[in-house]
Amino acid sequence: MSCLSQNVNKILISIKFKLFSPSSTINGCLEDQLGSKRNSYYLSLISHLTFLNAAREVDRIQNNNTKDQ
Repeated sequence: MSCLSQNVNKILISIKFKLFSPSSTINGCLEDQLGSKRNSYYLSLISHLTFLNAAREVDRIQNNNTKDQ
């Protein structure tokens, strides 16, 4: 094997290692989990606020109905 081909193989091996290193995979997985947790938190917050707004609207309508009677 020539010196050039050995160097090319070393470079390819290091590139493969960097692309598929366990730490980068774990970090990517953690970022995905954090992102999905953050998204689910915001979705639950939005649904909670929507429920509160709906409850306030129902109270307002009921109060208006009792005032009208």
